[in-house]
Amino acid sequence: MKKNIFLFCVLLCSSCQKIDEPEHILQADKAIKVFQVTAFNEFGLLPQGSGGAFMDQINSVHLYFSTKEEMDISQMRALIIRLSQKFMNQINSDDEIREYLAEYPFESNRLKLRITIHGSDGRPIMNQEANKEKLTSGSLEKNIIYYSILNEAEPYYQEIFQESFQEALEKVRSQ
Repeated sequence: MKKNIFLFCVLLCSSCQKIDEPEHILQADKAIKVFQVTAFNEFGLLPQGSGGAFMDQINSVHLYFSTKEEMDISQMRALIIRLSQKFMNQINSDDEIREYLAEYPFESNRLKLRITIHGSDGRPIMNQEANKEKLTSGSLEKNIIYYSILNEAEPYYQEIFQESFQEALEKVRSQ
């Protein structure tokens, strides 16, 4: 009995020990938090989540935001381009994080970014007539930007348009 109590106490105490996070995860987390504040202050975007691929280094970063501002494709394109460039500039100018990047410079192919437009009820906006001018979300993944709508007839996101990051970048620069 005493042996069982002792084992229980050892297990209980060992489960309370703080496990140190690897430095590359701490650096990624710090960069993400700084950028979430920037996205809120400069673009009015609310952070909804984050993550990435951080096995032994920073392979990719995932950022999820929401807004209540309705947008068409042109507006969403500009926002995704501006946001992604701002994040890449932040990461690439940070000397502390550089050694943990799988690839320097950190480029858009390693960034997953999603912006969802929410209504006043906090849910993604519904597009009643499947109007392609009223987006529900825009996302960047693997150098492709996807634009989607959501409506009651089709209860899942419907991709209405996609373009490469480079095409979108050129369109934004030409405006």
